[in-house]
Amino acid sequence: MDNDQGKRLVLFRRSIGLSQNDMAKEIGISPSTLCYYERGKRRITSDVFLYLHLTYGANIHWLLSGNGRMLLSKEEVMGYAN
Repeated sequence: MDNDQGKRLVLFRRSIGLSQNDMAKEIGISPSTLCYYERGKRRITSDVFLYLHLTYGANIHWLLSGNGRMLLSKEEVMGYAN
């Protein structure tokens, strides 16, 4: 399984200043599940991508492909959510 998404998830988590435990708790998953995502052992679910996008402004395109900016503005997030 491709680990690039997991590596980007780690970069994103660190950029917003959350530990693995804190992010897992906020998302509503176990710390071990988040660890599997970050290590590329399990595919990141669409629910997690959407949560990170709507809550923190994560650019889903960047998380998936590495293209574009890591973070989007509130206006960009709201535009995608509508």
